Amino acid sequence: MFSSPRGLGSERKISYSFVGLLVGDVVMLVVFSIMTQAWQQSPTQMMAIFPFYITCSLFGWVVIGIPAVLLANTEFVAGLKWLSTLVVGILLGLAALGIIFIFYGHLPIPGTQGFLYCWGFSALVACFASATYAALARRALRKQREQEMPINLPQEPAFSLSDYLRQPPDDPESLDQK
Repeated sequence: MFSSPRGLGSERKISYSFVGLLVGDVVMLVVFSIMTQAWQQSPTQMMAIFPFYITCSLFGWVVIGIPAVLLANTEFVAGLKWLSTLVVGILLGLAALGIIFIFYGHLPIPGTQGFLYCWGFSALVACFASATYAALARRALRKQREQEMPINLPQEPAFSLSDYLRQPPDDPESLDQK
């Protein structure tokens, strides 16, 4: 397992990115169901494309997602602002979709409705996947830091009221002589 002293191992990185992919695909399923109701289409007609989309999504995750999370420093990803995290995720999702189109040998015609939906859905899934991965990585690193922090509390306070009360009072005569 390749991990820095304070980082996530490769297995955890891959599992967190897979959870992110699942979250993105669930969001995609919700969007598909909303679009089915809005367009008054039959659910079977709209959902027929969903298994194909899941297959492409998994292929894009294997080709782009896994190498990206293995090469990226977890602390760097966890330190990104949320907007930067979303933008990086969207760019990775669009790169994955471009590779999928190259693999299948054709691109949808630019300017058509299918073209916009493909890129938009890819960006949506990647956006939620990257946000989920970043949130899980931040949480894991925070827990790791909390476990590493030594708690150096003194066993007894430096000064206690009982110590003060046990000391004999100063002799007023000895104070006058000084």
